[in-house]
Amino acid sequence: MAELRLAGVNKWYDGKVHILKGIDLDIADGEFMVLVGPSGCGKSTLLRCIAGLEEVTEGDLYIDGRRVNKLRPKDRDCAMVFQSYALYPHMTVRANMGFSLSVAGVKKAEIRTRVDAAAQKLGLSELLARLPKQLSGGQRQRVAMGRAIVRSPKVFLFDEPLSNLDAALRAQMRVELKKLHAELGATMVYVTHDQVEAMTLADRIAVLEGGVLQQVGSPDDLYNRPANRFVASFIGSPRMNFFDGEFRADPVPGVSGPGFELALPESYAALDIPSRVLVGVRPHDLRPTGNGAGAVIGNLSVVEPLGFDVLLHGEVGGETLVAQVEARNAKGLAAGKRVVFQVERDAIHLFDPLNGRALRPEEA
Repeated sequence: MAELRLAGVNKWYDGKVHILKGIDLDIADGEFMVLVGPSGCGKSTLLRCIAGLEEVTEGDLYIDGRRVNKLRPKDRDCAMVFQSYALYPHMTVRANMGFSLSVAGVKKAEIRTRVDAAAQKLGLSELLARLPKQLSGGQRQRVAMGRAIVRSPKVFLFDEPLSNLDAALRAQMRVELKKLHAELGATMVYVTHDQVEAMTLADRIAVLEGGVLQQVGSPDDLYNRPANRFVASFIGSPRMNFFDGEFRADPVPGVSGPGFELALPESYAALDIPSRVLVGVRPHDLRPTGNGAGAVIGNLSVVEPLGFDVLLHGEVGGETLVAQVEARNAKGLAAGKRVVFQVERDAIHLFDPLNGRALRPEEA
């Protein structure tokens, strides 16, 4: 396997459209790195640049310490799994999985050994004689992954491989991918716009927006310590609630605004925080309570039962509100009711309303 390093990578189309803007990113040997962001943020372009399917305009790409900017895709030792599977319809599963090895001149006995081993890992041994049209979507995706595995590449690249599957199958395939990574110990770079996929699969996540790398870190880092408002709103489902508020340092740190009054940890008193701030609270950190002190007061408009949990939709001071609470704690709550939510002080996020930068103590 191998490590990847991207240094100052820029990508322009026709010298006019700036897609990737100074990307610096190190991916460790054996790491599962997920590139995530909204449609059009540049994540798939970045993956294609790594694979050699797109040429980098500026900057350098290194695989296992070797600069690969000018190497052809077949010489970079990367295997790519596409969203569309890209299987040959007239070939059996065995032939599809072994095709790249056949083209490379690998002996038939070696191809059979590698295909059998990959099929065993992916639960495809009983399907090797079938054609793609005889397979389910999940089986086709496993064949596409098997075709990559047999090559034993330095780097696996995945471009939204699960987006064509239904929700239940996506969840199943996420588990399969996680197990596969643990078994192979391979370096994997995975592109998705689905932040749930990112959170469940990644060792680390790189968040892109507008071609700019916003933050790189573990799922826990991005969820609990977002670098800015964009990361805070993109990571987490349902998304974080935001309210315009006013910060005070004396007599104790706190924030307030229409419909809420919240205390902050003492460590915020020493920070240089503007008087106007953006207050962020995750839906699961809002707890219904009868206590109106240090709380968020909302008016409910919709109650959405999800089984174990309930989503409460409403508004606070003209801003939208979503709370995620256990169903047993939501009894008696209904549209049209006024609800008081308690929020732990350590669960409050502050952002600069001008640039979106997170405002928090270093030790937080």
